Formats: sequence, C-alpha cells, structure tokens
Amino acid sequence: MTWLSCFSGGCGTVHLGYDTKACMQIACKIVSISRDKGEDDIRKSEDYQQTMKEIKILRKVSHTSINRIIDVAENECPRKICLILEVASGGDLLSYLMRRDRVDIEEARYYTLQIAYGIKYLHDTGIVHRDIKPENLLLLNSPPRARIQISDFGAARLFGPNEEFQPETSSTWLGTLSYISPEMAQAVLAGMETTTREEPEPNVAMAGDMWAIGCVSYMLFTNKEPFAPFDKAYVEYDLKRNKNARMLHVLKVRIERKPNMGEQLWASMPEAREMVQGLLNELPSRWGAVKMLASSCLQEGRAEMEALYCRSPVHIGS
Repeated sequence: MTWLSCFSGGCGTVHLGYDTKACMQIACKIVSISRDKGEDDIRKSEDYQQTMKEIKILRKVSHTSINRIIDVAENECPRKICLILEVASGGDLLSYLMRRDRVDIEEARYYTLQIAYGIKYLHDTGIVHRDIKPENLLLLNSPPRARIQISDFGAARLFGPNEEFQPETSSTWLGTLSYISPEMAQAVLAGMETTTREEPEPNVAMAGDMWAIGCVSYMLFTNKEPFAPFDKAYVEYDLKRNKNARMLHVLKVRIERKPNMGEQLWASMPEAREMVQGLLNELPSRWGAVKMLASSCLQEGRAEMEALYCRSPVHIGS
C-alpha cells in the first residue's frame, strides 16, 4: 500500500493511498481514540464506542449513493483506528458549489435525485444520518453530472427491533447548526432531552434528515443559503455577555425565520420550489424521501437522469 497525500478535518486525519494488490485508490480515515477520565480500558471510552458504532453502520450499508467502507485496521492498543474508504476524486459538494456561481437546474436536479436515493435507502435500512450537509456529500467522479455519495456516519444512529436506540440529550443531536431542523432547535433551546424509548424518535430523526436535505437542495437550486446570515454586529456584541450567543442566535433564526420561497427567486423553477418547500415544512407536513422522489421536480427528465446514473462509474480509482 502506497500513501500519496494527507489532510485533516473535523472527522480526523485522512490519507489518500493506493492499494497495490487491488490496484485502486483508497482513502484512510484515521480516528484518534482518547481514554475516558478514570477509565483504564480504552475500549470502554466514548470515542472508541462511537467509532465502533460508525463502523457497524458502514458495514451494514451497501448502496451506490453511500460512500463505501473497504476495511478497518485497529492497533492492539487501539489509540488510533483506521477506516479504509472509497475515494471520492471529485471532492465534496460544498467545495464544488463555492467554485461555481451556480449549477444549472438539470445538474441540481440530478444531484438532488441521488441524495434522495441515498437517504431513502438509509431510512429503509433503519439508519438516520443526522449530519447531512454539503461537506458530507462527496463527488465520486469529476463534475458536472458527478455521482454523489453520502459520507461521514459519525453522528448516525441505527433503529429497529434489534437495536437499542438510547435516549440522547439535545446536545448530541445538534449535528451541524446551519442544517438543524426547527423542532430540534426548539429542543436545544429548551434544554430538553429529545428522545425517549417510548416516543417515535426514528420518525423525528428521519424528519431532521429531510430538513437538512431541503437546505442542501435550496443551495443547489438557488446558490443561496435558505436562511439569512448571522447579524455579525449583534452576535459579536452578545458574545461579550454570552459565549453561546452564536448558537442561540442560529437556533432562534431557525425557529422564527422562514426561507425565501418568493416568486422572484424561484420564477424559472416552480417544481423545484414546491419540492424544497415540502422539505422545509414544519412537522408533521414535511416531506419524506418517498414523496420527494415522486415530486414533479424529480420526475422531470427522470429517464435521462437514471440512464446517466447507471452509466456513471460506481467505484473510482481502479
């Protein structure tokens, strides 16, 4: 195995390498494990348990719209765990959007369709992702018309009859602030636990995924964020009094403000507007993956998009 490059991010350190036996490029995500205070066994640490949960989920999934795990390497004293993953040579969706003024409507529709395929598969499999955002949507090959894959399952959860869905505090459900749903924002502001075993927590969690996809779709079709940017002066002033000012401001905006769904912005794409509005509805009216896939927006040009999807390379790097 030959290592070609390395970069670091919030998920850990990622090395780009080449598997000489399989003759393919690979990505190696290295996760550092810290021992919990007062605990000698590192395998009982929160870091270790969380990483094992991510690996369990990745091994459970198999879909062309999900970034694939190839192997796992663990030291005898597991201070570092290495996840060998499929390489996405086109980078992530956020980087691509930042390089472009905007993508055309056909490209936006094609990417949105693939994201919908991936999230429907996850929800049907009993998995909620909980951190859908452009940075976690990878381009498997070079754009335009790239194959999109959902990645980074560090915040994901399994649910189902054979899975223990643990009650979690609001802070563990945050994901990324910019894509947090209004019901989650309310729970965080209230300082409440968001789930108990008796509540329909998978439905709420899946609805949170759909909200985040609504935010991503809004960006794809308009090249704008769905919610107004932070009032910098307000936040900086409030930071002097409250170190959580930015978070509180974002949460209040998410609850109180509505995205711009006006005719002027969406005049040339009414079907996309209808779909995005459905994804950004309040509960219980928010669209799920099935309704999203059946929308007029994703039905238009569907045969051509599916033909392109089938022709696109499934695995890059060989």
